[in-house]
Amino acid sequence: MWPDFKRRRASRPASRRETGASPLERMSLSTNVSPGRDVRKLHWALRMARRQLSEARSDVRRQDAREKIELGGLIVKAGLRESDRAAILGLLIDGAVRMNDPDEYERLHRIGTQALGGKP
Repeated sequence: MWPDFKRRRASRPASRRETGASPLERMSLSTNVSPGRDVRKLHWALRMARRQLSEARSDVRRQDAREKIELGGLIVKAGLRESDRAAILGLLIDGAVRMNDPDEYERLHRIGTQALGGKP
């Protein structure tokens, strides 16, 4: 039988990055380090925060664009592609008012479900 030569990792405390700390918590300014290093750490934390904000904004924009495309697809599926935009908007506003009535909501919901290929 051959000996097991696999290396074993020594257990070590989790780094600040592995603990899920925020960039500001990770930078932990210390008193025995030069002020220039603290400035670089602050600059790095600011860059990371800006990147996270930018990614969050782009996710929101992407989700909003997807929703608008799906809603536009419903207009096409209803056969209103060539209709006047003002007429489509008027139809939607009228439908929104009608949906306050529970019976009318059920009727419209049934029609929409059938159009989407579902069972009533």
